[in-house]
Amino acid sequence: MGGIAYYNGELFDRNEARIPLSDRAIFFGDAVYDMMIGEGGNIHQADEHIARLLFSANTIGIKHRYSAEDIYDLLELVVKSSSLNSYRIYIQLSRDSASREHSYLSSRGTNLLITAEEYRIVRDIEEIKLISTEDRRYRFCNVKTVNLLPAVLASAEAERAGCDEAVFIRDGFITECAHSNISILLGDTVYTHPLSDVILPGITRRHLLLGALSSGFKCREERFGIGELFRADEVIVTSTTKLLRRATHVDGAAVGGRNLSA
Repeated sequence: MGGIAYYNGELFDRNEARIPLSDRAIFFGDAVYDMMIGEGGNIHQADEHIARLLFSANTIGIKHRYSAEDIYDLLELVVKSSSLNSYRIYIQLSRDSASREHSYLSSRGTNLLITAEEYRIVRDIEEIKLISTEDRRYRFCNVKTVNLLPAVLASAEAERAGCDEAVFIRDGFITECAHSNISILLGDTVYTHPLSDVILPGITRRHLLLGALSSGFKCREERFGIGELFRADEVIVTSTTKLLRRATHVDGAAVGGRNLSA
């Protein structure tokens, strides 16, 4: 797959880029990232994605020299250099390059990786199937780190079951999906898990709530369980790359399908 990559001031063909083993992202996953999409030279919700990246970095103490404006300029450089019309952009900020030592108190710099690859943006509301699974992630889900093993395992579990996504359950409540946020529509109200350290502050989730309010729906950020999921008029799955999708089945049983206009 073609595209372009930027690493610490240099541009590469995406297939030729190399990251040194000393980058702390390699051994420790000591890095944060964000993902965005765009087309025609534009990057959708770039300001919000950059703000989330910087929030993630600051939350776990990654000290860096980049302002939001610096990062935006670099994103534009990568997009322009890629010559792609429709693209997915990945940006990763790791703590430092150093010998393999757990402590980072002597860290003096950061590494910045940006890639752009061809991506077709789907605007139709896709229908998907979900499988429920225990949420075994640690309590830093509000920080978008590269430590994604629980999500990787849950996604494989969903695929083996013939499903498109896995929905996590923690202490009897739905949190989010393996790589998406989840909300439900019950009557005239959209419910979604409140922001906390067990869900990612999804940007598409936020725009779903804003759009629902502007369309006359009520919105409540409160926890709900599997029972409410099955009673919902609609089960709505949101993410940056897939936008808004409608879940039609959970664990093989039909759900939703009663109110969401295509």
